[in-house]
Amino acid sequence: MVENGYHSTQSERSICYIENEYARNTYYFDKTYYKDAIDAIKNFSIDHPEYSVNKINSIIDKLNIKNGTNNPHITENVIANWYSQYKAFQSNPELVALCKEKEIDSIYGVMGEAAPWENNYGWCETN
Repeated sequence: MVENGYHSTQSERSICYIENEYARNTYYFDKTYYKDAIDAIKNFSIDHPEYSVNKINSIIDKLNIKNGTNNPHITENVIANWYSQYKAFQSNPELVALCKEKEIDSIYGVMGEAAPWENNYGWCETN
């Protein structure tokens, strides 16, 4: 908003950053491997954990080479935890209802575009 000729700076207009410890992860599965990693997690089986562990670790190896990183391999316990979190996310009643209403498939997360941030007058709030 312009008042007396003053334009707010970007930091004055920006939405506040809120730290979310649950959104942090040592591993970043880029767009090349993201769906493969999700498939390995969602297909985790207590009877055959080595499939998912080996699949994820092979992706980690490729990403370490590509990015020059040295992320360690995961263990069966780590992927079991990821699987548990994935299943909890997928069975969240609010997510299930939203996906049904919007005809969204949430296998790989829920993605979309943010709606414009407008006030009652139809213009964008910037500060």
